[in-house]
Amino acid sequence: MLSRRSVMRIRCAGKISVSAALVLLILLMLSGCASAPGVDSAAEIKEEETAVLEKKEPTVVQETVFLVEEERSFFSDGVLDERRLNTYSGEGTELLETLIYNSEGVLTEKSVAEYGNGNMVSMTSMNADGEIVSIHRYSYQDGRMIEDRLYNGKEELQTLLTWECDDEGRKTRWNIFNGSGALLAYTLYHYEDAYPVRIESYNPAGVLQELFVNEYADGRLQKMTQYDGKDTLVSYTTSRYESGALVEETVHRKNGAVRRKTLFENDADGNPLKIIYLDASNNVLEVLERSYISRTISRTIEQE
Repeated sequence: MLSRRSVMRIRCAGKISVSAALVLLILLMLSGCASAPGVDSAAEIKEEETAVLEKKEPTVVQETVFLVEEERSFFSDGVLDERRLNTYSGEGTELLETLIYNSEGVLTEKSVAEYGNGNMVSMTSMNADGEIVSIHRYSYQDGRMIEDRLYNGKEELQTLLTWECDDEGRKTRWNIFNGSGALLAYTLYHYEDAYPVRIESYNPAGVLQELFVNEYADGRLQKMTQYDGKDTLVSYTTSRYESGALVEETVHRKNGAVRRKTLFENDADGNPLKIIYLDASNNVLEVLERSYISRTISRTIEQE
């Protein structure tokens, strides 16, 4: 049974429960072997000892992260559509398995992840009969995902996604290829103060198809404006926050009229427990309910 979800959103910018830490690499420069004329060697040794004593030890920071354990989707009339359960590794954060059940509690899909060198290297999805329907295979560089290859159950390549990053690890280009390796589209990302402020989507010939301009305040996305390839306004989305957590997203037509709205009901940690999708007349289209588990992770920060 196919899901009748009316809204599917891929959030590329917004709240992120756990930010990637910026690790500062400190190099301790040692003096050369030869002594300068007239410099007392004991003084040099003392300076080296002082430099070693002044070097600060790394700081280990404990952080709590929240992982979605269960998600249930409901139709506009409140009837259950499907239920999704996630399983993670022991006390870690690695997603191992996702099970999807229909409204009658029947398993319809199972996805199993495999890891290598601390990274997810594949995600295999099977139907209720255990037949493989799709396989994602991932490649990494310097710990960042740079390729996502999607295969069907016959191991035939369907699509290839690739990412390019700058020296700071920020995504700068996203390419989409078909199974034959032909470029279908690509997207460019431009940043200011570490935030993506301009996102440009092009066709294979390099012609701009659509453009998104993002505006931020206090590090949070406030407005995203969409233009077509001719720089004509199409729509814009505004975001509202309470206590640092996103509580409302509203999509407006170019004349300012509301097209649709998304409401977020959050817990004390800012995690959305309920997401409500509304149309322009505030009629419910779909509702998602989530529950979480928490994990404590450690990261090391080198001190200058």
